Amino acid sequence: MTAVAHGLETVAAVLAAATPQKDPKINWGSMPDWLAATGALLNLVFLGVALLREIRLRRAEEGRRDRERRDLEARHARRVSVTVREGSGLRLSLEVANDGDGPIFDVVPGLDGAQVRTPITIRRIGAGQTANAEVGSASVLRDDSGVVPTVTFTDVDGLRWACMSGRPPIRQLTP
Repeated sequence: MTAVAHGLETVAAVLAAATPQKDPKINWGSMPDWLAATGALLNLVFLGVALLREIRLRRAEEGRRDRERRDLEARHARRVSVTVREGSGLRLSLEVANDGDGPIFDVVPGLDGAQVRTPITIRRIGAGQTANAEVGSASVLRDDSGVVPTVTFTDVDGLRWACMSGRPPIRQLTP
């Protein structure tokens, strides 16, 4: 029975501690307690601001690195150009020039905005070389037609690119 009596005493003590006092005195603490609490709160705010600043700086640095990486990837593709040349008879010829330091592969010249019946693939154009390909009839190219010469190719690094005359190259992520 002593265990039951001890249990009842414990429950009574807990209930007595949980009941509110009739004349509670609020202890606001001392000045050093307030200064310590304020300092801890300001420390947390400072830590949060510093963390957000560091996150923003790292994201900006990663963005800069990504832009530099993409610029380095496109260095060879920017040196490939396509221009319209007169073909034999009524045929339209495109000249693809590779002014880069390495060869380009699987070169497909064409006309954006016009249908080319059978795309011509040039397997390889060496560094500093040009290649010509007849792509269609000269009647598709008028001043107001909006037809732009294009070329797609794979560079030395194995990256696939699409270039339009007078525009920067665009990397093609799918073959």
